[in-house]
Amino acid sequence: MSEQECSADIESRVTERIAMTGASGTDTPRPWFDGVKHLSRKEPGMVDVSASKRKKIAIAGADTSGLMTYLVLHQAGFTKMTMLEASNRIGGRAHTAYLSGGPFDYS
Repeated sequence: MSEQECSADIESRVTERIAMTGASGTDTPRPWFDGVKHLSRKEPGMVDVSASKRKKIAIAGADTSGLMTYLVLHQAGFTKMTMLEASNRIGGRAHTAYLSGGPFDYS
């Protein structure tokens, strides 16, 4: 199924539109929360889920939050992910500094 066909399929299944006006009772400065409430009542279809899992995802930063994001998305079934890191190592700004010896020297 092409991306256009998938979008048309999703659009055809929308039965209730959320009007973003004060007359409809929607809090216009914060309509995002009403959208979340609306979506929580809907169960995503397999077309939506499989289309989402085919998207390319970029994760900026291989720090603890970036690594955790990668792990959670990988466990959810996403496979097209790329991690972008500015330095030549993972872990972000956290570095281990040994006062003397090495990791097993407790002096």
